[in-house]
Amino acid sequence: MTLIIIMILIPIIVIIIITFIRHIYDVFIFSLLAMGVDQFGHLPNKYVFVRDFMIPNKTTNQLVFRFKNLKSARAKRENAVKVKIDLIHACGVKCQ
Repeated sequence: MTLIIIMILIPIIVIIIITFIRHIYDVFIFSLLAMGVDQFGHLPNKYVFVRDFMIPNKTTNQLVFRFKNLKSARAKRENAVKVKIDLIHACGVKCQ
């Protein structure tokens, strides 16, 4: 009986751990994207530099679409890109 319970619980625990790790990874990528756009925002091809120096495992198109989606009104309020944009607007600087 306990073996059956353990066999049922192990996949559930693994799924929970994988979901948690994926969330941490996404938050890390969002933060790197926000820092990269802030650092290279004055350049015309800022996403190429973000890809080359900060997130080399993503394509430029993936970064552009990710940034666009994170800026949208439907994105969660606490993501790093929206926080950075809010700080830029609060300081009175035009957002790129």
